[in-house]
Amino acid sequence: MKKSTLPSLAAFVFAALFLFASGKAAFALSANVWYSKASGYEEIYAGAKNEEKPFLLLFYVDWCGYCKRLQSELLDNSKVQQFLSSYYRVKINPEDGEKENLIAMKYGADGYPNLRVVFPDGGSVKVHPFKSGRIYTPEEFIAELEKALAGR
Repeated sequence: MKKSTLPSLAAFVFAALFLFASGKAAFALSANVWYSKASGYEEIYAGAKNEEKPFLLLFYVDWCGYCKRLQSELLDNSKVQQFLSSYYRVKINPEDGEKENLIAMKYGADGYPNLRVVFPDGGSVKVHPFKSGRIYTPEEFIAELEKALAGR
C-alpha cells in the first residue's frame, strides 16, 4: 500500500467506526427518484420522520389505466417533476407482495391510483389527481399537492 493512501484509509475506518459505535448508520435519501416496494417505503418513512418532513406515497397497479394517465400526463411532466424534486416519494404496487399489500391496507388504498401526502406523525392526506371526469392540468395538480402539504 502506498504511503499517501494510509491517511485516507485511516479517516474512512475512523468514520465507519464512529457511525457504528454511535448506533446510527448514515443513509442518504434522494428526493430526485421514486423509491419503490416495501423496502423503499420503510427507508423513506424512517428518513422523512427523522427529518420531520412529509413525503409522497403513491399506490398503483400495472393494469390501471388511470395510473398510466397519472404517470404520463402529470408525473412525467417537467413542471410536476421540478415541484416533486423537493420531496421524498415512494411508489408501491400492492400486487407486488404481502408487505406491499399490508402498507396499502394501512393507508386504506382501495382504488388506484391512490396518492397521499404522509406526515412525520404518520397521518396522511389523499390527493386526487382527477377532477370531474378529467385529469388535472400540471398547475392544478401542483396546487392540490401544495394544499395537502400545507396541512390537513
